[in-house]
Amino acid sequence: FAEIETAYEADDLDLACELETQVWFDGDGREASQVDAAARARLFAMNRRAIGGGRNGERQPDLTPSAAERLGEISVPTLILTGALDIPYIQAAAEVMRDGISHSVWIEYPDAAHLPNMEHPDRFNDSVGRFLQSL
Repeated sequence: FAEIETAYEADDLDLACELETQVWFDGDGREASQVDAAARARLFAMNRRAIGGGRNGERQPDLTPSAAERLGEISVPTLILTGALDIPYIQAAAEVMRDGISHSVWIEYPDAAHLPNMEHPDRFNDSVGRFLQSL
């Protein structure tokens, strides 16, 4: 993440986007050659477009109480879907959601990083479809 910040500070958005793609798509322990090249290219293009204008430096106001402290207010069935190769912070967030939302289901894909919907669209659609049919 320090390298990503350095790239943003240098206004090297292509490098920042590549580094973010490594984090969010390749995942921990995988190289770009180990993932679907077309899906990776789609993510890169999507992210590059999103960061194209740079950061505006504005922050959203902090919620009080925080969203994590309000998870118990969620009363609808909730699907939490993650990739096991995602960063530890996201894994921890999924656990907090699972534990805090009473009617939650957590599905983790062992062979995906941050975007299992792009890496495994058919499996993702099947997971979401089965969850919705269970309602």
